[in-house]
Amino acid sequence: MKATLKDVAEEAGVSKALVSKFLAGTPDARMRDETRKRIVEAVRKCHYLPSKLARSLKSGRTQTIGLVISELRNAFWSAFADLALREARKHGYRLLISLCDYDRKEELESLRTLAEYRVDGILYCELLSGGELAEQLHREAFPMMLMYQESGLFHSAAIDYRKALGQAVAYLAGRGHRRIFCIHSEYSAWPDVLETECGRAGMALDVCCIPPDPEEWTELLRQVCRQAPSAVLLSGWRSAVLFLQVIRQEFPQYRPEIVANCHFDHPAFADPRIAGLIRNEFEQLIRESVRVLIRMIQGEEGMDLRPEAEFACAEELRRRKLESGPHYFLY
Repeated sequence: MKATLKDVAEEAGVSKALVSKFLAGTPDARMRDETRKRIVEAVRKCHYLPSKLARSLKSGRTQTIGLVISELRNAFWSAFADLALREARKHGYRLLISLCDYDRKEELESLRTLAEYRVDGILYCELLSGGELAEQLHREAFPMMLMYQESGLFHSAAIDYRKALGQAVAYLAGRGHRRIFCIHSEYSAWPDVLETECGRAGMALDVCCIPPDPEEWTELLRQVCRQAPSAVLLSGWRSAVLFLQVIRQEFPQYRPEIVANCHFDHPAFADPRIAGLIRNEFEQLIRESVRVLIRMIQGEEGMDLRPEAEFACAEELRRRKLESGPHYFLY
């Protein structure tokens, strides 16, 4: 039979109220060291496990953060979830992950379910386009941090790509390219930014969005290889790896200059076709986003995060690699 608070109190020879205050760490739980030791020993002897549910009902918090994410098979999102979980744990919180598999209805259902489970706050990694549920959570001042997007309802973390993309366009123009082909993920801000930057540099721009189906995605990359644009920009980390695989296996003579968005290192980016990488402090952004969310949960003011991405050409990347020495790929 599961031990109760009453069992612990009787074993320690003290009141239930005193045991409860001791376990909760209540400031006014004054007692002699001998009494504390008796309670600790009674907890051990009775194999007593405090009820997190009861504690959360009393405090109004569950010490849990929800994470809405499409999948964990993607190395980017699995690394994201891992970092968020570790940062949350450092602050005494657990992460409850809800997968929505790139389905709009599932996204909203995930958001609703996490709110009903009374998580203390939510990291939302899909595009929140408003709606009745979002408006309700906004009115209730529910702590939520939106990732990789901007919002008028909640605080958010979004990378500012304008400077880095401007530098990438200028670099490619300086190498004689007059047209750029951009392959972007859904909801990416790259096409709008590139339209401005290419217009400023007098360059033409072609864009296409990555389809959700993997086979369609691969076929799209084959079509790009057949068109053989001389300069290609890829806004998705996985697109860059897959694009290079398609080139090597099916179009080995195709030698475009590629600029890819890379949140962390990968052996594929040592390919000589990589003309440069657009980077940001991936780990720092996630950790800071979790910290901001926890501050909001604890009643403090939140804030938006807008770090700037950085462009580094191939020459610069090689120089950095020589200076940093051997590198081991974590993801």
